[in-house]
Amino acid sequence: MKKTLASKIKLSLNDSLSEADSDAFETITLRPNEDVGAMISALNELLRLPVSTLFVDEVSKKLCDLLLESKDNQSIIEEFLDEPLQAGSVLSLLEKKGAIKDESDGEGTAHTFVEE
Repeated sequence: MKKTLASKIKLSLNDSLSEADSDAFETITLRPNEDVGAMISALNELLRLPVSTLFVDEVSKKLCDLLLESKDNQSIIEEFLDEPLQAGSVLSLLEKKGAIKDESDGEGTAHTFVEE
């Protein structure tokens, strides 16, 4: 029985996370079959944008929405408030939605929650 693509990715992530340092980035290589590869190439040409970018952007949007669903998630966000904002990141989306604001003094990065 063939494993689905999602199952293969999940197994790869689980293996990587169990072996990786929690502060390190992990790269996962996926080689799609010819049909999927052709579709990705076609989308890259049509959109003039790497399809992987679309995937990453959607993950950030979904994560942002999930974090905003409950105030209980505030502690999760607080861990990353001193990180610099990057375009398309969850933190930048939270700032655009008004959940956090930039309070840096020009010497460093500082974000705080916006009280409702």
